[in-house]
Amino acid sequence: MLRGTSKLTVDAKGRLSLPARYKSLFGDDEQHIFVITVDKERCLLIYPLRNWELVEKRIENIPNLNPEIRQYQRLILGYAHEVEIDKNNRILISKELRDFATISKKVVLTGQGRKFELWDDALWDQKMNNWLEKSVNEIPEDLKNLTI
Repeated sequence: MLRGTSKLTVDAKGRLSLPARYKSLFGDDEQHIFVITVDKERCLLIYPLRNWELVEKRIENIPNLNPEIRQYQRLILGYAHEVEIDKNNRILISKELRDFATISKKVVLTGQGRKFELWDDALWDQKMNNWLEKSVNEIPEDLKNLTI
């Protein structure tokens, strides 16, 4: 389970060091591979390969005669990049992906259960403030009934 939020730095070559607390989750060779893709909110989604393959099949199987669905498939599947964790527990984020998410140096990595989200630090702060300011009336019905 991928949990927690970390403020990190992407180096000049586009490498991101994953927090040490996740290292034990990526023990065998198969779990050293991730897929990074984009999200419409201008962040990156980082999936362990095993989790990505399930998502990918679901996206591919959505009937795509609807232009909005086809655009979503182009975005999510078209930007998907497979990466491997190096011996220093780093992943390389391509320039294309960094440009899409306006990622330069300071980033926020947040666990979302089966995937990570990677945000530019300034955009994360802006989005977080917007989310926190939403009124109770703007919360989706499904969340209003959730007990935590």
